[in-house]
Amino acid sequence: MMMLDGKYSVTRELSGGEGLTNYEATLPTGEVTRVDWFSVRDPKTRSLFHQYRTALKVLGSPLMIDAVIRPGVYYSAWWPSDAPSAEAYLVDHPRDLNFRQRLEELASTLAAYGFALRDATIVALTNSAAPEPAVAGLTMASRSVGEINSLNDEFLGKASRGGKRGRPARTTRRPVGGIPASQAPQRAPGAAANAAVRATTVDTAVRSGTIPVVKPRSGDATPRLGATRPGVRALLFTARVFPGIVMLAFAMLFGMQTVSAYLEPTLVRVPDVRGAKRADAVNVLRKTQLSVRASKPDGNDLSKAQDTVLSQDPPPGQWLHESRFVTLTINHPTFPKVPPLLGGLVLDDAMKALASSNLKVGRVLYAPAMPDQPDTDLARLDRVMGQFPPAGAAAPTSGTVDLLIAVNPTRSRTTFLPDLTGLDWKTAKGLVELAGLGVTGYGQRQSSSPPGTVIGQDPAPNTPVTVGGTTRLTLAVAQDAPAPSLPSAPTQTPVRPTRPEPVQLAPVTPATAPVAPITATPQVTAPATPEPPAAGAALRDFTYMLPISTGPRVVEVRVVDAHGERVAYSRSTPGGMNLVVANIATWGNGDFSLFVDGLEIVEARTPFTAL
Repeated sequence: MMMLDGKYSVTRELSGGEGLTNYEATLPTGEVTRVDWFSVRDPKTRSLFHQYRTALKVLGSPLMIDAVIRPGVYYSAWWPSDAPSAEAYLVDHPRDLNFRQRLEELASTLAAYGFALRDATIVALTNSAAPEPAVAGLTMASRSVGEINSLNDEFLGKASRGGKRGRPARTTRRPVGGIPASQAPQRAPGAAANAAVRATTVDTAVRSGTIPVVKPRSGDATPRLGATRPGVRALLFTARVFPGIVMLAFAMLFGMQTVSAYLEPTLVRVPDVRGAKRADAVNVLRKTQLSVRASKPDGNDLSKAQDTVLSQDPPPGQWLHESRFVTLTINHPTFPKVPPLLGGLVLDDAMKALASSNLKVGRVLYAPAMPDQPDTDLARLDRVMGQFPPAGAAAPTSGTVDLLIAVNPTRSRTTFLPDLTGLDWKTAKGLVELAGLGVTGYGQRQSSSPPGTVIGQDPAPNTPVTVGGTTRLTLAVAQDAPAPSLPSAPTQTPVRPTRPEPVQLAPVTPATAPVAPITATPQVTAPATPEPPAAGAALRDFTYMLPISTGPRVVEVRVVDAHGERVAYSRSTPGGMNLVVANIATWGNGDFSLFVDGLEIVEARTPFTAL
C-alpha cells in the first residue's frame, strides 16, 4: 500500500491529470480523507503553490485538514463531504441573501490571491442554523483581474438565475480538486492587477454590507483646519514640527562629535611595561586606552622570569592615538638540558649535539697540540679537547657551552705587508717583523724621495705570504751623491707563537681514546723592538683576548700619545688568541686602541698616564 508523507495510506486514485492527482486515503486512526497531490518541478510552479497554500490558510475552511510544502512534497488534505455545491444550493434557495453575501465575501478573498470561484470546489454546509459556503478543494491557478471578475460574475449570475420553481436542483458537481493547474491560464497578476482586485474586493464588501458605511448626521459639521483661528493654527503647526526639529538637532550634535573624534583623536603617552607580568602590562595599557597584541615568536631569555614583558613597540614615552596597538614580546624561555659529552667531535658535530639539547656554542678557543704530547696524532686534530661546563653538569643559564679545539702547531698561516713606501727603514723593518716576516736584504736606488726611505718592497703590498717568510726592501739615495752605508741584512727566522704554560682545566674524555689535559689559550706575543727607546719614553704592554672568529683577522694596535698616533702592532692573527704586545714606547698621557679588520673594538681601548 502506498503511503503519502508517511501518514496517509492510499486506498485508491480518484482522478489524475497533469500536475495534480487526487487520492482517497486513510489516516492511522482509520478516518477517510482526500489528498490532492501536486507535481512541482520548476520555480514558477513552486511560487504558485506558495500562493495556493497561503490562500488556504487565510480561508480557514473546516473541511481542510492540512496544506504541506516541503522539498519534493506538495499536497493538501481534505475531509470528504456530501454537502450540495454552492451553485445547487443557490438554485434551490434563490432568496437566501445571507448565503449569497457570504459567497461574495469568499469570492473577494479568493480574488485577492488570484483565484476565481470556478477554481474552487465550494459546498453549502448545513450543519449550523444558517448554511455556510465552505471550500472543499482548490486548484492552482494564476488569473488576471478581468478573468476573475468575468468568471465570478458568470458563477454568481448563473446561480442567481437558476431555473423555474419546481425545477430540480443540479446534482452534478465539479470533479474533486477542480481543474488541473496546466489548464488554467499561466498569467501572473501584476501590481496593477492586485490593486484592482483589492478595489473590487472593497467595493463588493461595501455593496454586500460587510463594511458598514457611516454617514454623518444632518446636524453635524466637519471641522476644517482653515476655519480655526491663527493662534490655534500656529500651535498645531508647532506641535507637528517641533519633535522633528529636536530630533534633527540631536542627530547633528551626535554627528559633529563623531566627526571630531575621527578627525582629532586623543593622544596618549605609551607607558613603560617592560619587566612587568603580561597580565599587569595588559591592564596598564588598556587603562591608557591602548590596544595590545603579542609578538611572534615569543621571547627566549633564560635570565628573565616566565611570562614577563621583554620589549615593547612603540617604546615607552612615545605618543599614540587612542586604540592604537602596542606590540609586546613576552618571555617564554626554552630551558636548556644538561650538556652532552663532546670530546673527540669535530666542531660541526659538536654544534649539532648541543642543538639537540637546546644549547648553543659559546666561545671557541684553539690550542696547539705540542709535539711532545701524545695527542699530536693527526686523527685528534681539529677536534674538541675540552668543554665548559663539562658533560653532565648543571645547565648553564647563558645556554652556551665553550669549546677548546686542538690544532696543529706547525700548520702554516698567511699574512701580508702594507705599503711601506715613504717610511724610514727602521719603521719599515718593525712593521715587517710585526707581520711575522724577516728582512733578508736591502737595495738602493737614486730617487727624489728623502734618503733612507723605502721606495720599493718585495713581496708587493697586500700580497698574501706565509708567516715566517722573507722580505727585501729598496731604500732611496740622493741623486748624484755617494751611496750611504746600508745596514747589514740581519738573518731573520720565522716568528712563532710563544709556547704557553700548561694550565689544568676540566678534561673531557671521549669514548674512543684518551685526551691529554687542556692547555690554556695560546697567546701571540709581538717581537721586541731591538732598538732602545728614545729618551723620555716609557715601555708599556698591551694585552687583550681577541674575539672568536672562523679564520685569521688583520689586527692592529694603535697608540695615541704626546707624539701623535702610530701603529704599534699589525698582523694577521687567528681569533680566540690572547694578544700580548710588549715594550711599546709611549710619551706622556694617551691610550691604546685595537682594530680588527679596520673596525675598532671599543671595549679594548686602554688609557695610560705619564710616569
